[in-house]
Amino acid sequence: FKVPAPKVTPYAGAGLNLAHASVDAGTPGISVSRTELGLNFLGGAKFDLGSVTPFGELRFELDGGEQFLISAGVLFSVGPGL
Repeated sequence: FKVPAPKVTPYAGAGLNLAHASVDAGTPGISVSRTELGLNFLGGAKFDLGSVTPFGELRFELDGGEQFLISAGVLFSVGPGL
């Protein structure tokens, strides 16, 4: 079997992150909310396999969330004009 090598497209980016959290205790006058602005840094790769494109991504959030995220998924091509 001859399997063609997938086309790999790496990417990187940065952006702003707006994080908001709020809690309402159900008692009048007792509620807390907080909003923070932070930065996102990310990098990943897409693997072009024709009609489907799997991808993986790593993202780090500074301030406004402080999280490390790992994402993966599949993009589908549905054809022209759709």
